[in-house]
Amino acid sequence: MRGSIKRHPMLRVTVPKAGSFLLKIRRQPQPLPFVRMELETEDGKKRAFFVPALPLSRYVLNVSGPARLTVEGTGLESAKLRRLPPLRARILTRRKKDRALALPLAEGSCLIPLINGAGPKGKELSKSLKLIRNWGFSLTSDNLQRSPGPLDNILPDPPKAPATSPPAGTTPRFAVVLHLYYRDLWPEFESRLLSLDEPFHLIVTTTQKDRGFENAVRAAFPDAQILVYENRGRDIGPFMQLLHDGYLDRFPFICKLHGKRSGESGPRALFGTVWRLTHIADLIGTKEQVKSILARFEADPRLGMIGSPRFRVPNEYIGPEAAWAKNREMTLHLAAKLGIAEDDFRLDFFAGTMFWIRREALNVVRELGLTLDDFPLETGTVDGELAHALERLFGALPHRDGMTTEYVSIMIE
Repeated sequence: MRGSIKRHPMLRVTVPKAGSFLLKIRRQPQPLPFVRMELETEDGKKRAFFVPALPLSRYVLNVSGPARLTVEGTGLESAKLRRLPPLRARILTRRKKDRALALPLAEGSCLIPLINGAGPKGKELSKSLKLIRNWGFSLTSDNLQRSPGPLDNILPDPPKAPATSPPAGTTPRFAVVLHLYYRDLWPEFESRLLSLDEPFHLIVTTTQKDRGFENAVRAAFPDAQILVYENRGRDIGPFMQLLHDGYLDRFPFICKLHGKRSGESGPRALFGTVWRLTHIADLIGTKEQVKSILARFEADPRLGMIGSPRFRVPNEYIGPEAAWAKNREMTLHLAAKLGIAEDDFRLDFFAGTMFWIRREALNVVRELGLTLDDFPLETGTVDGELAHALERLFGALPHRDGMTTEYVSIMIE
């Protein structure tokens, strides 16, 4: 299951002169429908960007002079370029939805993906891009295009040696609590966790006994704890059980993660993948990121929680009504049990329930005494259950005890 992370193949195309060109790229079907392109102009200036890509993708490339285009991505087979007469270029880019996806390159140059005329798969990808745009991940946004980030899928090779344990008698600086219902997502987390050089303890929860999965985790992290729980409360049910049973008591700080997935296909599939990869990049993307987060906690005893700015809601993309969804009544009921009056409750949380938190901030929610048995069996409900109310309640925990919540600092290479 673990396997090795291979470098993505690379294709190069020479653009001989200024004008419009039709670029065709063939690749094997991939879960993440993007490739990375880099345009280098004649004067040596470079611009890298991610573009949507189907098994057969067509783009209109407009350039102001000679250039070289490099394409990177898994499953690439070929890239072909041919010159377009001006009229043909205008016909191919007649769809407003395609022109809205234009990526500005060097001065006077742009790339227009021809998605909406690419049949059912193209229409599905177009809907997927619209869905993530509604959350602030438009094709040209820094949220989507930055590196390291959600589409930066050229991962570093994992270290050859497994993670080392801290010296006997010492406590790791933090714990990583990772829930994986979809155990095939483990390599995404493994590669990032192995790159960290701060001592930590890994706790993995899942819903089925899986010897191959356990062997893969322990091959990388020999001291990891792997616990199997009934499929209740998604990632939050097992987390509350860990808290109730004292597994988290000895760690000053906790990084909570899970294998977010929103279906195997359809528009929501890309949304879930971008959501998951964004959190991975923002919370454990690099060893420098983790060092920075720990330093901020240690420098400010009042700092209770840190999470991704991309998914802190409400925000400019997701208003209060959408952020509450069907969870207002249950959330406020739980808050009242913790002594937080409705008028004092501030809706401010990290959607997806992935964050760093100071251990003391969890003392508040522990007062509820919730265990896995308090959550219903998983039925695929997307809103309105106890787990969704707790997702919103977690954001209020630091504030009740006078702590603060902050964003991670986005590091861009």
